Amino acid sequence: MKSIRLVELAWDDSGATLAHVEAWGPVSTATMETIPADGQDVAFLTLGVDSDTVANVRADIASRAAAGQTPVLKSHLDTLGITAAVQEWATQ
Repeated sequence: MKSIRLVELAWDDSGATLAHVEAWGPVSTATMETIPADGQDVAFLTLGVDSDTVANVRADIASRAAAGQTPVLKSHLDTLGITAAVQEWATQ
């Protein structure tokens, strides 16, 4: 089971809207939930992979960006479980 709830809206020093959400979900499966806040959607994403995998993907993206290559590849999203999470979110 997963859930996301808008707790409050706040504003930073430059006037940008901040959404304070309360969210929870499984950590072993990539999942995504959204909630409207001030005319936009706030997303809560659980990756469902270990911290080493996240660090490796982040380092690869940073390296690709520094080399002037396309930074984010579909394989990065797949490795993190983001592709599957968005697909499940869209079809639920």
